[in-house]
Amino acid sequence: MATPANTVIESTRVNREESVQQAIRDISPLDTPMLTMGKEVKLSARYSEFLTDALSAVDASNAHLDGDNDTIGASPAVTRLANRTQIVKKTAAVSGTTEAVNLYGTKSELAFIWSAAA
Repeated sequence: MATPANTVIESTRVNREESVQQAIRDISPLDTPMLTMGKEVKLSARYSEFLTDALSAVDASNAHLDGDNDTIGASPAVTRLANRTQIVKKTAAVSGTTEAVNLYGTKSELAFIWSAAA
């Protein structure tokens, strides 16, 4: 569907605030990170960024003598990832008569259409 002329739309604005979640997520120890971390968050922009962190690999030779000089190893950097939101909608229409009459296999044609579309 075309946007009416002279309509101000969000994607043309250069003064949009960024949406960066104020959390760092550690996904390394999880078997199903996306399902486990799948928490609902409120976004303030269509383009949202988030930070992830990973555990360092296990080093079996990481034993040191007491009083030994420390060697500073490289620290992994936090990774910045992003998602873009998308508006999705489904529509259905059923006449009042169709809803009012008795139908085989369903009490509500509209409810049946919605359940099939989900």
